[in-house]
Amino acid sequence: METSLQTLGISDNADDAATSIQDPTYYSLDEFVVLKVEMIRYRILKSVLTAQSKFFKDLFSPQLSSVLIKDNKEGSSNAFPIVLEQVSCTVFSDLLNLIITGSLNPTVATTWKSEKWIPILYLADRWQMPALKQLALDSLRSQVSPHIKIKLGKDFKDESLIRSGLIDICSREAPITETEATEIGIKLTLECTAIREKLWKKFLEEYSMPQVAYAEIAGRIVFTNEYLGISI
Repeated sequence: METSLQTLGISDNADDAATSIQDPTYYSLDEFVVLKVEMIRYRILKSVLTAQSKFFKDLFSPQLSSVLIKDNKEGSSNAFPIVLEQVSCTVFSDLLNLIITGSLNPTVATTWKSEKWIPILYLADRWQMPALKQLALDSLRSQVSPHIKIKLGKDFKDESLIRSGLIDICSREAPITETEATEIGIKLTLECTAIREKLWKKFLEEYSMPQVAYAEIAGRIVFTNEYLGISI
């Protein structure tokens, strides 16, 4: 059986633009943009970036592109890429993996470690990508150590992350380490020490048997924000 455009239901007649109109939803006017990170070039649909990022949405908007993009050439070809600074090509590729192939799929969180998520988190915050930022925060909650939780919570105004880190540090028997103290700073170290002293006092007052674990006392404490001294 002979196959032709007609048998496939496709006309080979040239369309007269004057007799047809563009569908308002599915006639895409999307364009590719060429970006350069370090020594690597990327050619990406603008919509992939603008759908997730206010930074790129503003950058490519008619109002700002004429000001920010010189002569309207930057991003148009390999010879005129838009250069993204203060980001590595490895982190940028990971970010693209999430927003293009991963589609912000939470299952990615089960395979990526904190070493990947932390730089993604800071980049998502800088480029105003709220969905990706939240995915990174949620993924890091169960992966990072208490002092990193506190630091990230402070950096990104996430009270629940600060709370989780403080509870982890204050409810364990092991003291605060030098690394933790350096990371969270003197103020938070003193706050954590004060909370731990409260717990130890309660432990010594209520239990004299050495086999009773400190964590058991800590587990009975209602860690209110006032108790933890949380102030973002």
